[in-house]
Amino acid sequence: MNNNLTLNLKKRWFDMWKSGEKPGDYRKITKYWAKRLCNNYDRFCTTVFDSQIKTPCFYREICPYFRPKKFDGLVLKSGYPKGGDKERNLMFDGSPEIKIGKGKEEWGAIPNEISFIIKKTR
Repeated sequence: MNNNLTLNLKKRWFDMWKSGEKPGDYRKITKYWAKRLCNNYDRFCTTVFDSQIKTPCFYREICPYFRPKKFDGLVLKSGYPKGGDKERNLMFDGSPEIKIGKGKEEWGAIPNEISFIIKKTR
């Protein structure tokens, strides 16, 4: 059984991935995404969301609790395609790199906001 990370993207971002222009995608740091992307969800969330820290501990020196999950691959979908629609699916082997940081606005990141950054490894 494959343990792939699947992300549904807007057409604009999907097309940029497909052309090779965009090497990563961003997800807002929420409990939903933390649960999907972090191995130690409970400890990470307690530190990030339930503490008095105004700037959440998103960097390793402040928060040692971020441990990204490992996946078998990364699947990107343009919207919500019907099964078998290969034109609207991209598949990459290997666990994607998941880190936390500021992304590029031209690739869809919210300016000056720290996000989960998901990149293909191959």
